This record gives sequence, structure tokens and C-alpha cells, in this order.
Amino acid sequence: MAITKSQLRFHETFQPEQTHISRILQLADREFSGDKFAIRDETGIPTGEQKGKVEPTIRYAAYMGLISYEYTKGVYALRLTDEGRTVCENDTYLQEDLTRWLCHYGLSRPEQGAPQWSYLIHNAHCGFQNALSLEALMRQATQFFGVDIAFTDLFGVVRLAYREGFLSPLDYVRWDDEQITYREHSYSPDQLYLYGYALLDSWDRRFPGQWEITMPQVEEQIGIGKIFGLNWDDLRVTLDLLANSGIVSLNRQLFPTTVIRKMNAGECLSRLYDCLL
Repeated sequence: MAITKSQLRFHETFQPEQTHISRILQLADREFSGDKFAIRDETGIPTGEQKGKVEPTIRYAAYMGLISYEYTKGVYALRLTDEGRTVCENDTYLQEDLTRWLCHYGLSRPEQGAPQWSYLIHNAHCGFQNALSLEALMRQATQFFGVDIAFTDLFGVVRLAYREGFLSPLDYVRWDDEQITYREHSYSPDQLYLYGYALLDSWDRRFPGQWEITMPQVEEQIGIGKIFGLNWDDLRVTLDLLANSGIVSLNRQLFPTTVIRKMNAGECLSRLYDCLL
């Protein structure tokens, strides 16, 4: 995969911060346009002449799928996506774990998300029983991206985000000084429409125009289990519940079982917060 060091260093060593992302969302809701200093003045997000948190936060929000932006001659024109509008209307301050999982999903998208997040979730994932050494992670990642880059620049902010930052309540991956371990999760009823949205959104990107795909395609090419920490049994339970809710149907007369879409991603997105207790 051809990628530059600057693309991998989009974060400028700053991890995603809940308060800052929320403030960028609120600006995007106003369709605000301005340079990084105007955005600093509106939001209180610190930035300076050479370095600061405004621009990395904009990139994080875009990688999460919450905003889109145009950048012209130093001016950012911010707009909410459908996902961002849904979050603004239901969880403006990003307090719900459901919202964190949505942001985690957005970051993980292979083409649209942050490259090191996508790699960690879709390419490096070694299952739930085995640990992956940081040495092996770096060796494989630098080969995958085709760049020579330090761990801090590549995965430093990812480790911070999941260890102690915005995404740490998800307990998605455990980091220590020598290895990482992917955590296993059970199906969560609160996240029914998030699972449906992520499945159908990824489906649109991976298999455009197809209404029926196989279970192995769901597991291996879309990677819903990897994204949400679901083992094979919990993935099957999740798909059964999606079928019971009319989001998909399952054809078990075929081998392998096929999944047929009954809703679109937007319909699931509009109901994303419906199941919160």
C-alpha cells in the first residue's frame, strides 16, 4: 500500500480528544468556515503558528466519518455528514459508548478511515487467543505501508486513545510495553442498529450493487467481527438478531449461508440510538 509518512503523521502526535471533537462537530453544524486561528477562537482548541490541535482534530473528525471539509488557502469549510448530524442530535458531547464505537468504526474503514487504525483492526488482528508483539506489529506495518517510520509516529496516538483516551472505555485492545491483545466482546443490544449500519455501510463500499453476500464475505472481507470484537459465535448471534429485526435475512439453504440486505445504511443510521436503555 503506497502511503506517505505525512499521511501517517496526520495526528501530529495528538490523540483524539472527546471535547475537541465535540466542538468541531458543533462548528460543522453551523457550516463554519475559517482558518485554524478562527477555529481556535471559536472552540478554545489550542493551536499555534507551527503546531496545534485544531487541524489534527478536524482530520480525526473526518476520518471518524462525522464531518467533511474543504481546505482552500488556509481556510477550512466544515460540514456535518449524515453520521455527524445523527451524533449531534443525540449525543452532542460524545458521552455514549455507542458513539465511541461509531467513531471507532469510522476510523477503521479501509479507504476512508485513518490508515493505521484500519491496519490495526483489519490487517494486524490476530484473533482473541493470541497476543501480537509490538516488534512484529511494527515490522509488518512498515512493510505494509512501505515506509520507515517510528512507533510513536505510527501507533503512539492509537495506543494512547485505547489505553487512556477517548476510546479506552471500549476495551477494544490492550497494550503493554511488549505486545497487544485484542479483547473479545459479546453482542450488545444497545448497538443493534450500529451493527446494522456498519455492516451495510461497509457492504456498500466493498460490494456495491450486490444485495446478497456470503457469511465468509461478512466475516473476512467486511470484518464485522474484527471491528466489534465478536468471535464467530457472537457474530452469528448478531446476524440472527439483525435478521429478526428486519435489517437482513439469512438463507441457510445455501452453503455457505448467504446474507440478504433488507434495509439500507441510512435507515439503520436514523435509528442508531433507538436501543439505548
